[in-house]
Amino acid sequence: MKGLDDRFLINIDHHSSGRTFADINWIDTEACAVGEMVYDLTRLAGAKITPEIATCPIYARCLQIQGIPVHGTDDNTFELARDLVRHGADPAMIAQQVYFAYPTSKMLLLGAALSNLRREGRLAWMWITHDDMLRTNAAEEDCEGLVTMRLALPAWKWRFFFAN
Repeated sequence: MKGLDDRFLINIDHHSSGRTFADINWIDTEACAVGEMVYDLTRLAGAKITPEIATCPIYARCLQIQGIPVHGTDDNTFELARDLVRHGADPAMIAQQVYFAYPTSKMLLLGAALSNLRREGRLAWMWITHDDMLRTNAAEEDCEGLVTMRLALPAWKWRFFFAN
């Protein structure tokens, strides 16, 4: 990694596609989100869990799943959430910030993507163009979560791509 060659790197990942590149690599494909892994590490280190520390794993989980329970969500996930709330995390505030505080550019980009929604049998796809990005004044992060709109069309195979 350019610019990090002289640094001691720690890589924490939960994706099965995670790769080892750091001095320490912790890849746990059973974890639902890196925030859960960091929280476990924080507890093992004996750190005091403040409301601010308790909030971070919930943010990480919400951002990871975009509000959708995914593979790996189990009783441990809810036990963790209970523990974090007991330490001062505020799930309502977190949900408001993660799911209901989109910038106008993201909403306009979503509209552009949905206006391009096509389907053919069980296959559905949508796209956005570079012009859509410019017209909506969208940033790259505004693309995050657009693909989750596929869930409004259950049991469909989905494709999402960026057109030039």
